Amino acid sequence: MLKKSLFFILFLTAISGAILLIQWISYEKVSRAYQEWQLDQEIHLEHNHTGLSIKHTFIGLEAGQPLSVILPASALNAACKKKEGNCSFRGQGALITPDGETLTISYALKMPPLGSSFVLSDWFIKLKDAKAENTTLHFTEKKIRTGMWFSSLGTAEIKKLDLIDYYMFQGSGSPGELYWQQEPLKQASFHSK
Repeated sequence: MLKKSLFFILFLTAISGAILLIQWISYEKVSRAYQEWQLDQEIHLEHNHTGLSIKHTFIGLEAGQPLSVILPASALNAACKKKEGNCSFRGQGALITPDGETLTISYALKMPPLGSSFVLSDWFIKLKDAKAENTTLHFTEKKIRTGMWFSSLGTAEIKKLDLIDYYMFQGSGSPGELYWQQEPLKQASFHSK
């Protein structure tokens, strides 16, 4: 009886070990695939009298590989270019399947009431299955010609033209928040002693 019990315990331990090993191998494959799948994104924003019009382009996609994304909570009229792939929108989530390396999703947002400053935080598409390595943000301002826009991506290239203001922000990772302030910020410099 003791031999049968000992044999049964060893048998169950071997089965448990094999199951854990299989799960660990699967986890490693998924983890490695996630780490290797890094892409770039380019975002074009236009602020006009109706609000924000946004075209969010993902670059470096794998053709036929589905990708889950989360749209901003207040996104309106979301659509993607049919010639670039398929999009299936469900609420604030979407499953995109690109036909090539790029896919563009366009949507609109209403702007909050303007004060002397405000922060726009939930405005861009978030990725579930991949990491955005680099972000380029092109911002065209047609409505508020006073004040300045700032991004957590870093300093901007700014062109103040006759009819529009153009900002370009570049950086690594997600686009982060956008900040607008009516009064221009003064540049401070610090000197070490």
